[in-house]
Amino acid sequence: MLIFFALGANSTPKKIFTSPSFDAYLYLDSVKNEKYRIKAFVTFDIKNSSLLSKSKFYSQLISYECGQNIPIIIEELLAEKPFGKGKKIENIKELKKAQNLISSAYPSLFKETCI
Repeated sequence: MLIFFALGANSTPKKIFTSPSFDAYLYLDSVKNEKYRIKAFVTFDIKNSSLLSKSKFYSQLISYECGQNIPIIIEELLAEKPFGKGKKIENIKELKKAQNLISSAYPSLFKETCI
């Protein structure tokens, strides 16, 4: 898991969504099309959220087919500081809150990667 996050952090991100609560970034070098499925690495810079107390960084390695509404999360990381630095949060309730918070960014992700 950490290997992919380290590799994804070295590529150039493209901002795909912004809101008062967070900004979402797609790492273009990570986007892979495997048959009908797309895999992508996405990070979320949490600016201000009453849902998440200590978390400032959330990232996902996801897989999806174009036309889907919700991707499959292969790996995820929730941490206090950018790129997984600082304390990592492994509480299932906090992870679910982060997933719910960032779900509004998925349509922008799909527009960016699906034709």
